[in-house]
Amino acid sequence: MEIDLDKYFGHTPGPWNTRSITGIPGAVVGGVLRQYANGTARDQLAMVCAVQEDNGGDVAMFANAYLIADAPALLAEVVRLRADLAEAVAALRRTSAEMTASGWAACDGVHSDIIDALAKHGGAR
Repeated sequence: MEIDLDKYFGHTPGPWNTRSITGIPGAVVGGVLRQYANGTARDQLAMVCAVQEDNGGDVAMFANAYLIADAPALLAEVVRLRADLAEAVAALRRTSAEMTASGWAACDGVHSDIIDALAKHGGAR
């Protein structure tokens, strides 16, 4: 599945954290620290409600809140991995060209297959 990272441009910068607001757990907060009449706090970004399940409703609620709170870090990791993958594809492309120029033409097909496989997962072709 290809994820369009451009749609996340302008999101509230991390880190995001989970907090209990008015005794209700599951709030996700982040952004700049703001001054309010009753103290300082970060903006509430999301409120994760309890999941109505026979077993584990609170477990699911907290897991969902933690997943949302980790969104900026997960996005940064996807960006880093895509850059690493693009570098790996470029290195394979250079190596393939060098080997072909050196008379190792039999390896060119193998490298092309690897490059094609990596390109399907976000590496530049």
